[in-house]
Amino acid sequence: DKVMKSLEILREELYPGQIVGIMTVLSSRNLEEIEDLLLLAKKLKVKIHIHPYSEAKTGNRNFIIRDDIQRIIEKIKRFKAKNGVVISSYPFLNKFSKYVKSGVPNCRAGKYFFNIDSFGNIQKCVEDFPNGPVLANIKRASFEKIKETLEKLPRTSCTKCWYSCRGETETLFTNPILKISDIWGILYR
Repeated sequence: DKVMKSLEILREELYPGQIVGIMTVLSSRNLEEIEDLLLLAKKLKVKIHIHPYSEAKTGNRNFIIRDDIQRIIEKIKRFKAKNGVVISSYPFLNKFSKYVKSGVPNCRAGKYFFNIDSFGNIQKCVEDFPNGPVLANIKRASFEKIKETLEKLPRTSCTKCWYSCRGETETLFTNPILKISDIWGILYR
C-alpha cells in the first residue's frame, strides 16, 4: 500500500510533465504476473519499463525465462499499442526472445555506452560495478583522455544481458551506427 500511495503522490505532486514509472525485471518467477503489473501501471497512470532477467548480476540461471517468452512479449506489445504505458521500445522488446534463446551478440559496452558510478568512475559495463576495472574517472580525467581510453577498448563478445542501458541504446544506433566519440563530438562542441 505504501508503494502504491508513493507512486500516486509522485505522479500528482511532481513538476508537470514529469514521468513517473515502474521498472521491472521479467523472469520465470513473474512471467504470468506481468499482465497484472501492466494493468496496475495503467490504473496508477504511470509508465512501465520491462527488462528480461539476466544471470549476469547474480550468476543464478534459475530465473531465466525458458518458455512462452514470445507469447508474453506479444501481450506486452499489444498492451503498449493500446494503452501507452509501456515505455520499452518495440525494437528492444522484439529482441527478448533472441536474448533468452541465445543471447544478443555484438554488445557495444564501452563503445556506445558505459557506466559512471556516483564517484565518477567509468566502467565499460554496468555489470563491472563495483568490482570491475575502472577505465577513468570523469572528475579527474579530461574528455580527450576518456575518449582515447574508450576507443582503445576491444569489442566484447558478451551476450549475458539485454538491459535497457544496452538494448535501448543499441537500437538507437543502428543505421548508421555511431561511436561514443561521434556522440561526444556532437554534445561537446
